[in-house]
Amino acid sequence: MKDDTTKVNTLQKTVSATDGEVEAIGTGLQRGLANRHLMMLAIGGVIGPGYFVGMGNGLSSAGPAGLLICFGIVGTLLWAVMQSLGELGAFIPLPGSFTHYTSMLIDPALGFALGWNYWFLWAGIIMAEYNNLGLVLTFWDTPIPRWGWVLIFWGFFLAFTLLGVKSFGEAEFWLALTKIVAILAFFLCAILITTGVLGGHKIGFRFYHDPGPFADGVKGVFKIFVFAALQYSGTEMIGLTAGESSNPGRDVPKAVKSVLWRIVGIFLFGIFFLTLTVPCNDPDLLSARSKTARSPFVIAFTRVGADAGAHVVNAVIVVTMFSAINSALYVGSRTLYGLAAEGLAPKIFGWCNSRGVPVYSLVFMNLIGFLSLLNLSSGAGHLYTWIVSMTGIATFITCIDGSEHQSLCPPLWSSGLEVLCWLWSYR
Repeated sequence: MKDDTTKVNTLQKTVSATDGEVEAIGTGLQRGLANRHLMMLAIGGVIGPGYFVGMGNGLSSAGPAGLLICFGIVGTLLWAVMQSLGELGAFIPLPGSFTHYTSMLIDPALGFALGWNYWFLWAGIIMAEYNNLGLVLTFWDTPIPRWGWVLIFWGFFLAFTLLGVKSFGEAEFWLALTKIVAILAFFLCAILITTGVLGGHKIGFRFYHDPGPFADGVKGVFKIFVFAALQYSGTEMIGLTAGESSNPGRDVPKAVKSVLWRIVGIFLFGIFFLTLTVPCNDPDLLSARSKTARSPFVIAFTRVGADAGAHVVNAVIVVTMFSAINSALYVGSRTLYGLAAEGLAPKIFGWCNSRGVPVYSLVFMNLIGFLSLLNLSSGAGHLYTWIVSMTGIATFITCIDGSEHQSLCPPLWSSGLEVLCWLWSYR
């Protein structure tokens, strides 16, 4: 553990590289993310394929009320961590992974462990999403096999992400906007379904009475905690983008403050409307013929006779997978770059081209996606299940990063600086 004097001296050396600077801190990465990019990342960047597909498993395991309670608890934990990470990101916008703060403020050994844990989290996500992309695209009858889709988009994403951080930010802006519009459209459709405008039968809160609010009592709620953590993963991306924001002192606090509304508006409201339209004992949640057909969003439309909704939902799922793979490549490569900059990974991963892209980190991260092809030789979904379990646990471990914030405040208080932060409250 570092003493207060060491921490203050370290902060004085790094805090000067904050407000308004447009050049990169250190060498390599460039500040190419504008305010609108960060805001859209904060609002829509966390919406992944699991939101549209995986919620079915959560609903069948915990029931409607259990699903809401679990996501509310995990969301509260995440909000607290994000307030602390936002304070650090705005105050000390370091390039690469935010695990720099752990090494700087607590201990290099913990920074090493959390850095590689965070990289593993995104390595697991990119494997899962390449696997899922191949599965979802087989929903439509095409001559291209599942492994063919994986190879095609592997090459596409590698070429696209080499364009630089501005291209990443612009792509995520429009992909996130598409996801948000789709969710708002579902909110409207859910209201029409529950009131009987679509389907001709008023549902109301019927599914909270029969089959009931909980599928398996308290056990069912605890059963999906890891799943809920994985669905929230990506929110912390705002802290990582601070090093490539054009004005982190202004943009990062705005993005972090929107996290609460994202948790309430996208997850809790979305889950609430979902539980009104689909019962937790619907057999299609677990036994439908395809991954898309198991989506509770598809089931909601199918129950009211709108079978065309399956094609629309599948298209939205493909969009979310594009966003998830794009984000995983960005976050994973920057994390590896940050580890190399600290001497915690091979130096070759710290090299950037003229566009500010850590090329070797990016190529290595994308190569991890090839491991999704292992699923072709095993039962469909087995590899994905293991990856979800491991990456969900890695998400909880990443929350340890919130302790850096409490390690930051005491040395600043002792140095006489005013700190507007108490127990993770961010202003």
